[in-house]
Amino acid sequence: MSGFFHFLFRIIFIAILLTVFIFTVIYLKPFRIHRKRKISTITLKISYLFFLMVFLTCFYFFLLFGNTENEDELHSINYSLIIISLLIPKIGIFFRRKVKKGRILYNYLFTTLNLTFIIYLVYFLFQSPGIIKK
Repeated sequence: MSGFFHFLFRIIFIAILLTVFIFTVIYLKPFRIHRKRKISTITLKISYLFFLMVFLTCFYFFLLFGNTENEDELHSINYSLIIISLLIPKIGIFFRRKVKKGRILYNYLFTTLNLTFIIYLVYFLFQSPGIIKK
């Protein structure tokens, strides 16, 4: 019976992550185009949504399939970078309207940061033991 509850937990967890992603898409309105900064705004929003999708996928794999036996790994630089990768893109997307001058540069800077964090998360997912079988 524990197999059923484990399966049910995974389904509920996936539903919660999908709900978070859907609410983010509704809030962000990724295809609402700005008149002056069309390309930079779309690239920022799409890169953030792609980052969020990768982050939620990595979170799902770490929580359900991660190795929790090694506590030294929890205090490593990798987990600090994951926390930073959680905060910086969110700060960038939520404070974008407060930036008036240099907004195009701001959008491209945070697009680059989002793409960098995506690459890091995928790298960390594949280097973590027990998550992705080689």
